[in-house]
Amino acid sequence: MAVLLVLRGLNIEYPFSQLILAKRKDTEVRDYALGHRNLANPDEEMFLIETPPKNQASAAVDHIDLGPPPRRAQVVGTVSFSKSEQYKDRAAWDQDRQRHHIKPGSALDWREGRGDKHAWRIHQVRRFQEPVPVSDHTQTGYPTPKTLTARFAGIEACLLYTSPSPRD
Repeated sequence: MAVLLVLRGLNIEYPFSQLILAKRKDTEVRDYALGHRNLANPDEEMFLIETPPKNQASAAVDHIDLGPPPRRAQVVGTVSFSKSEQYKDRAAWDQDRQRHHIKPGSALDWREGRGDKHAWRIHQVRRFQEPVPVSDHTQTGYPTPKTLTARFAGIEACLLYTSPSPRD
């Protein structure tokens, strides 16, 4: 069944987008807290806009087949976040590595003095049956709501996936 959705959207680079949809990644990392400049807010369902890879080598995919990267941005599902937490130090960052999937030593890895890193805890995610092509989006996604018609895949058609993260 197709549903009409009116949501804002957030860009998430491939393969991190696919790790989220595969429910392998439950933490998105940003340089700012959730709610910063109203880009994304706690418990706000947003379109997950999958963008072509720029930092693909930074993702720890653990031999998971995620399919080919997109050539252009596309909406692949929806995502919401429960909260964000600032990483206090390298030890906290390393302890969370299985949640954020950023490879040690990669371009996106922790670097002292390089600015803040925040863990956005994924609360819910729903995958679309088919990606929806994106005709226009900003550097961060859709800052104002867009209307899309989509079909959800599998059980996501009826239920929202809630991350079982033990530290939320």
